[in-house]
Amino acid sequence: MSDGLLTILFTDVEGSTALHASKGDAEARRILGASDEVVRQQVRERGGREIKSTGDGFLIAFGSPRRAVACALAIRRTAAAAAGAGP
Repeated sequence: MSDGLLTILFTDVEGSTALHASKGDAEARRILGASDEVVRQQVRERGGREIKSTGDGFLIAFGSPRRAVACALAIRRTAAAAAGAGP
C-alpha cells in the first residue's frame, strides 16, 4: 500500500441477525464463514488489506479507488452466483 491515496471499502451482510434467527447459529456461522472467504479472496486478488472484521462485514483499505470498486463488484458477482442469482 502506498503512502498516497487510500480508499476504504466497507462490506456488510444484509440480514445477518435474521439469518441467525431463521437458520440457527451453527448454520449462520457456516454461511457467514463462506461469505468471509469470498471477501478475503477478492481482497487478496485485488491488492487490498483487511483492516478489521466486524462479524458480518469488513473494513478494507486499497491504494486505488479502481481496485476497491473492482473488488466490490467481484464480491457482489461472486456472492450472487453462489446464491444462484446470477450477475
